[in-house]
Amino acid sequence: TSAKSMDGHVTGAWSEEIAGPYYVFKDAGYVVKVCSIAGGDIPIDAGSLTKDFKTENDTRFEKEDIALLKGTEQLKNLDVTAYDIVFFAGGHGTCV
Repeated sequence: TSAKSMDGHVTGAWSEEIAGPYYVFKDAGYVVKVCSIAGGDIPIDAGSLTKDFKTENDTRFEKEDIALLKGTEQLKNLDVTAYDIVFFAGGHGTCV
């Protein structure tokens, strides 16, 4: 998602919905490009990083790859035919 809030509620991407698939692809040897619908920084929903929801993938992403969420390119500016797959992380957030 590129949305920092929806209907007045602070939100963002659910961390595991990015980190989990990211490491499935990366650890399998794929080169992964992170982009977003609006471009710019991808906000993370703070609730996804609470003790009840935070995963090993989230912790790893925070340590190794969090910078990938800063200054992302807009999907519409990429040549998607140059990629093997375009994967949208998340639920409602993939639309904004």
